[in-house]
Amino acid sequence: MTLRPATPGFIYSPRRSVVLYSLIKSVYFLKASLSVENIDGTVDFGTLGHCVTISGLTTCSNATIGYEF
Repeated sequence: MTLRPATPGFIYSPRRSVVLYSLIKSVYFLKASLSVENIDGTVDFGTLGHCVTISGLTTCSNATIGYEF
């Protein structure tokens, strides 16, 4: 088997895609705090959806563009 110049890039592309996806998912542009009847939490609005954290339990939407509540 001979290695051609594009082989290393082809092999590492899936790995880089996974790392890039995890970085994009962790980036948010708005974080809101919630406090209702002794229940505290946060809502993070990111590039691929939103996550709600209430009392240490985090629930995230599916990775899609836009928001639907």
